[in-house]
Amino acid sequence: MPSTITYTNFLARLLARVPEMYTLYMKHESEGMLKYIFIADVERWTETLYKSLEATDPSATNAEDALGRLLNFFEEALDDGDEYVHDLIGAGFMEMMDPASISFTWMRSHMGPKSQRELDVTFAPPWHRTDPNVP
Repeated sequence: MPSTITYTNFLARLLARVPEMYTLYMKHESEGMLKYIFIADVERWTETLYKSLEATDPSATNAEDALGRLLNFFEEALDDGDEYVHDLIGAGFMEMMDPASISFTWMRSHMGPKSQRELDVTFAPPWHRTDPNVP
């Protein structure tokens, strides 16, 4: 059965799920879209959202919701995406994450199992040996 989330439709489906990223998308679109660079910037965008959660910013509820929708979309894309989508998420997003940051553990704990496995491949143990929530 062919994948329904493809490299071609990935960004449109992502923006439909997380429209808060539209401004970031338009910045990249105006500069000549490179999907991997855009997805790397999405990771930096998630860091900003996470900081609003930590600061108990009034917009934190919206930030947590947007992060949840993004991580859920990535989980679906890893489940139903083609090999290029897997690579885009792995190389574009996961590799940009910083295992030393506070947000790393929070983000990982809110990921589905396929995303967690992708993250584990990207950042091979021992980083998770100190995390009791990692199977």
